Amino acid sequence: GGCGAETVSEQLDHRVDLRARFPRAYAIDGGNTEFRDDAVSIDAASATIGVHIADLSSLVQPGSLLDEVARLRLQSLYAAAAPLHMLPPPLLAAAALSDDAPNECLTALVQLDLYGHIRHCQLVRSLVPPVRCLSFDEVDSLLAGDGMTSEVHSDLTALDAIFQRREDGGARGGAVSARAAGGGSGGAAAAGAAEAKP
Repeated sequence: GGCGAETVSEQLDHRVDLRARFPRAYAIDGGNTEFRDDAVSIDAASATIGVHIADLSSLVQPGSLLDEVARLRLQSLYAAAAPLHMLPPPLLAAAALSDDAPNECLTALVQLDLYGHIRHCQLVRSLVPPVRCLSFDEVDSLLAGDGMTSEVHSDLTALDAIFQRREDGGARGGAVSARAAGGGSGGAAAAGAAEAKP
């Protein structure tokens, strides 16, 4: 670039553009999930999982009342009467991951060994592709599809194999399948990666 030209990092607000490395991202949640705030991707060539969480930093200013309330609640709670969200629903809707536009996220890049143990982990501000929204039942159906050949099937099969290796290898924290981690905020793969301990 010439004098005074912005760098690619500055143009992306100092985010790492992960769209080429992770061309597909999956938001796996219960069928009644209102706000999709997390997604997962896999780079099978390097055995790296990308756990993408919607970045609210442009919507919630540090130290604001919203920030304080969110810190006190820590998560959305789903009671029988009505959910108690960490943030107001209109704000959550504005921050939800998009299925038709790139998403600004915080991404945990987690590289695993053959047994599912963490070899390397890095947290980055990122730009990820539009998410593909899947329910737990849809993931189960895709995983059961013998002889199926698609990029989605390959990605989900690779993620499932990683979680199975973690379980079989006795990695601390155990494997987390999409169904076991279900319900509300915090998707399956995010829970699996979050529970992973070196």
